[in-house]
Amino acid sequence: MRTRLRQSDDAVNPRARLRFVAACLALASLAILGAAGCATTDDGDIPWNAPQPWEGAPVIPGMNN
Repeated sequence: MRTRLRQSDDAVNPRARLRFVAACLALASLAILGAAGCATTDDGDIPWNAPQPWEGAPVIPGMNN
């Protein structure tokens, strides 16, 4: 008579464990990327809101304002 081995309640399915680890890594990655952000208090040397000399120049000849 063959006896069938029962999986104990403590054992975890390897695929379920892999999914859980992958989900934890994904959440940790998102948390790190979210915390890194791109906000800064450094103003820098470049005046970003000043128009450049080439801006507003006509691109197509004969299309003057």
